[in-house]
Amino acid sequence: MQPTHPSPTEIAASIVESINSLPGRLGRGIKDRVWTKQLKDDIGTLGEKHDWTVCAGGFKGRFEGGWLYDLVWYKETNGHLSQVYLVLESEWGKYQSLIKYDFEKLLLAKATLKVMIFQTDNRRIEDLFKFLEEGIRAFPLLQSAEETYLLIAFNNDSFKFDIRQYDGCGVRR
Repeated sequence: MQPTHPSPTEIAASIVESINSLPGRLGRGIKDRVWTKQLKDDIGTLGEKHDWTVCAGGFKGRFEGGWLYDLVWYKETNGHLSQVYLVLESEWGKYQSLIKYDFEKLLLAKATLKVMIFQTDNRRIEDLFKFLEEGIRAFPLLQSAEETYLLIAFNNDSFKFDIRQYDGCGVRR
């Protein structure tokens, strides 16, 4: 009998819970690379908990090395890649062009759950979410309601994360 895995919605909820605790755990004045490392550590640990092999740079001896994305959960069967469940990109640069560059990598991934983490402020947050949602809809090649996009914006003004979830056709969940 095949083991049952949590649904993308359940995994997304676990990621959101972990992400939302970060500002309180890390505090203000922490450099972007520290945030990135902690995010990858938390989400990588979650992947291991659910029996995925995790790739993430910066964790020598713990996770597999970085591979294509900032973080990947995958499985192999008979020595061959058989499933990619999660891909994650993070971009702390505040320019839309930088966020777009990393986000578009997610459009190409054949993965169940695609996670984009970025930072912005109150003034630009809604425009960025709208821009990324339009990006999902504009790329019809791999669209599927079976995949889930988790867009996670760290709002520097409120010092908390704002999170939106969409299916692969750009419909907000």
